[in-house]
Amino acid sequence: MDLNQIFLLLSKKGIDNVNLDMLLFEQRKEIYEKYADLFKEKKGRTPTYIVVKAYVKAKNLEKIKERLINELESSAIEKKFKYCYYCSLLLNNNEMASFFEQFILECADRNTDYNDFYFELKKEIETISNGNNKI
Repeated sequence: MDLNQIFLLLSKKGIDNVNLDMLLFEQRKEIYEKYADLFKEKKGRTPTYIVVKAYVKAKNLEKIKERLINELESSAIEKKFKYCYYCSLLLNNNEMASFFEQFILECADRNTDYNDFYFELKKEIETISNGNNKI
């Protein structure tokens, strides 16, 4: 199986628009995890969205948690506290979200809208967390 062709297709059409159901779950998991690895070094909302979606399809909550924590840490350094707030919510860490919430009005990304990012990923994460809202 040529992973580069599959990765190209995933990139062109979007991860939600490519049906890999004809493959065994373990094959799909490997594809999605390797696809996520292509974006591992990239930071920010768009790469994180792609990575989390890929890990959701691979049903890998641990990797989702790892990515969100890494994003949160690097964004805090950049004073992107609104993004940190939403990452905290996705991690179901309300205490941390409350901490970042107090800085949103003065942060570097205060005018950025993360609602679509948050609600789409929250819905996706919930589909694999079996109703257990804990990552």
